[in-house]
Amino acid sequence: MMKQKSLLLIPIFALCALTANFAQNADYRSTISATAGANVFQLFAKLEDPISDSLGSEVKLKATASYGLTYDYGVNNWFSIGLATSYNKMSLKSSSIDITKDDGSKYVGPIDFKLSRTTIAIRPLFHYGNKGRIDMYSGLRVGVSIWNAKVTADETLDPKDVNSTFRNAGATPNIQIIPFGLRGYITPNIGLGFEIGIGGPHYAALQLNYRM
Repeated sequence: MMKQKSLLLIPIFALCALTANFAQNADYRSTISATAGANVFQLFAKLEDPISDSLGSEVKLKATASYGLTYDYGVNNWFSIGLATSYNKMSLKSSSIDITKDDGSKYVGPIDFKLSRTTIAIRPLFHYGNKGRIDMYSGLRVGVSIWNAKVTADETLDPKDVNSTFRNAGATPNIQIIPFGLRGYITPNIGLGFEIGIGGPHYAALQLNYRM
């Protein structure tokens, strides 16, 4: 009889533990994340030598990571909606470059080109395996990219004159697919994580998370 009671208690304890896990996640509906992600600009900057060779002049390329901040609110245990912003920039500098303008004329001379991108987006995320200190998710990032371009040269040179190589200033739609993300909490509130993305502002990012 005692053995039967012990066996009966096992599924009850298991059910209580599962309920506690879900209740714990329900207690942390807001998550703030600081991110640093790898982007296409950084890959382009690695082509410094081939670009210099093709142009016949030395070109210096620099690019930063995509630094971001996100806020996600858990509507329920499997779905959250959030806001996200990010910033990254790159620069191109050359003592002599040959550019064909839109009107067919050419500019030959030094150039210092700077391009930055700020993104603002909403993030619907679908969560799974979301128990205790582990949170896995997939979703989308939908918003706009705001581009800012500046050119310094020996004569007036508009950013659109180098539009064949770089994007012009202005706002463009920004859509990113997030196939997979993972957050692991080292304390009840503080966690580390990563996510991969298809589309800007990054294709892979590390996170520092705080949930409350």
